Amino acid sequence: MPAPAEVLTIAAVHERPSGFSDNALIAVLTEAWDVGVSGVDYLPVGFGGYHWAARTGDGERWFVTLSQVASDDAFADLAATMAAAAILADRPGLDFVIGPLLTPAKEATVRAQRGWAVTVTPFADGTPGHFGDNLTAADQAELTAMLAALHRADPPAGTPFRSPHLDSRPILELLIGERAGSWSAAGPYSAPARELVAGHAADLRRALAVFDDLVAQVDRTDVPVLTHGEPHPGNLIRRDGRYLLIDWDTAGLAPRERDLWRVLPDPETDPAGFAEAAGRYAALAGHEVSTAALALYRLRWDLDDISLFLADFRAPHEQTADTRVAWAGLQDAVRRIAGDG
Repeated sequence: MPAPAEVLTIAAVHERPSGFSDNALIAVLTEAWDVGVSGVDYLPVGFGGYHWAARTGDGERWFVTLSQVASDDAFADLAATMAAAAILADRPGLDFVIGPLLTPAKEATVRAQRGWAVTVTPFADGTPGHFGDNLTAADQAELTAMLAALHRADPPAGTPFRSPHLDSRPILELLIGERAGSWSAAGPYSAPARELVAGHAADLRRALAVFDDLVAQVDRTDVPVLTHGEPHPGNLIRRDGRYLLIDWDTAGLAPRERDLWRVLPDPETDPAGFAEAAGRYAALAGHEVSTAALALYRLRWDLDDISLFLADFRAPHEQTADTRVAWAGLQDAVRRIAGDG
């Protein structure tokens, strides 16, 4: 398999993308969407893509996302996902979906320079949430109802399937057992990251064993439904007294708990709150919530984050706003895996 440094890179957002200028973006928007763009402003928001606000000649504002696509398959997956989101945005009862604006050629996303893709959505005015914000009981109930409506929806043709299996597992297993020498000269976080892995190698192996057991249980459950993938507060915008759900690039067919673990109270730490919220969801969606699947996706998120961050810190990197965020995220995820946070 390729070395981890060749597989994954930190999804920078505070720093502008290297080698992709504002003028290059304007050219893509002008050609693909056939509209005059009077200017773009870089937005250091989110994690996983680069974003701009674009102004068109007729006064419209667009939210533009630049995504890294490492292969033709990755582009095809993104294109299919965003095409499905565009269909959902036009469906009755799903008016919380902020889907992409299609090009005149009916494309939901387009290739830019080699290895890049561009997607455009309407600029959703309102109050944006932030990753890590706490949801009130009322927020939780509203988001639960939104997800129940999404999970009941018929998936558009071509919607990708999102396996519960951990795609980054081979990388994580390699890095857990790797010697420290190959990390030493990569960058400022290489040695601390290697030390963190070495100190928690047993915890990580134990977490992978638990994960395998949970996957075996979930693989025997019901057919997958249409999921958003990341319905956290950072992907919510409050407008006119209700929530809008943005960033549909991770949408796909999966167990419903892929979304619900972020919204419902933890059944272990708040059993009463979970029982009430899960009952509300079941009444709306017509389906009971699996606690095993919730545990699977909660653990999967941390294992995936750890894999991504470790692979990047093993590779050459510098100290930037993005690597500082990644280092904090890695420590938090490892602490949760070890039961310390």
